[in-house]
Amino acid sequence: MSDARAYINEIRLDIEESSRTRLGKDSVNMLNTVSESIFSRSAHFILELLQNAEDAGPKNGPPYGEIEFAISEARIRITHNGMPFTTANVDAICGVRSTKKPEQGTLGFLGIGFKSVFKVTDSPQVHSGDFHFKFDRSAHGDPSSVPWQIMPLAVDVPSEAVDPALTTFILPFRSSELSEQTRAELKKLDVHVFLFLRWLKRLRISDEVSGENTPRWTPKSGN
Repeated sequence: MSDARAYINEIRLDIEESSRTRLGKDSVNMLNTVSESIFSRSAHFILELLQNAEDAGPKNGPPYGEIEFAISEARIRITHNGMPFTTANVDAICGVRSTKKPEQGTLGFLGIGFKSVFKVTDSPQVHSGDFHFKFDRSAHGDPSSVPWQIMPLAVDVPSEAVDPALTTFILPFRSSELSEQTRAELKKLDVHVFLFLRWLKRLRISDEVSGENTPRWTPKSGN
């Protein structure tokens, strides 16, 4: 068993054990509140993942960041070329804590902000570096009694091909309506999104429904 897979399993077992406690039961209600109430818009996750990709920019690495949103009727796939996940990133996404450090220039809340994806999906996958895992509501007999949104499940084979050099999020939509809402939100993204980004310079939206591919980049990129 790889170290990464063992780490995922260790977190899952730890959360399963703690979910039997009073604090664990309270966390179920808290997670539902965070994912359903704090994030009012279904497509809020787009900005959250943009910010997380920006924060993943390496100090020494690619001269600029690239991110792609590829959307179909069934799912949206987000990929970026930032630094791959570390155990600290896994800890954050498998909990409810902020990793924002303004003094270090970070924008996003990997621990809290990622929960916005649960407005549109019940089974998000994460593939980054050595880490391959998902959160899956259907994997639990009574999901209302467990904090499934932070309980990682190791993934042996991604639901589709992923580039091992990139960080990939795969979010199967809960409904076709959510797919349409997300497509509409993606169309609103323009060069103004780069005003609060420093490292991310290129953004591509691949609409697999219409066949339209829309590359966007900041004029500062120089090419």
